[in-house]
Amino acid sequence: MIKDAHIVFLPYNYLTNREYRIMLNKYLENSIIIFDEAHNVSGVAEEGYSITYTPTELHKTKEDFRELRLMLTQGRDVDQSYL
Repeated sequence: MIKDAHIVFLPYNYLTNREYRIMLNKYLENSIIIFDEAHNVSGVAEEGYSITYTPTELHKTKEDFRELRLMLTQGRDVDQSYL
């Protein structure tokens, strides 16, 4: 449907999201893109690349780094699951 369209309206977060952009890329080549409400684009892009961690996830990550450091300082082979 999009390949035959002359004008396509879609939320601009589709273009700030990498996965959507890859899917749309072949249809958007040589296109003119107009952002309505462009003052919001940076906020949406920022949200799309932000990550939120829970305290439990942060604690687990800290423990994983401690174990990795221990492996490296003792000269042990590093378990690939830590990488």
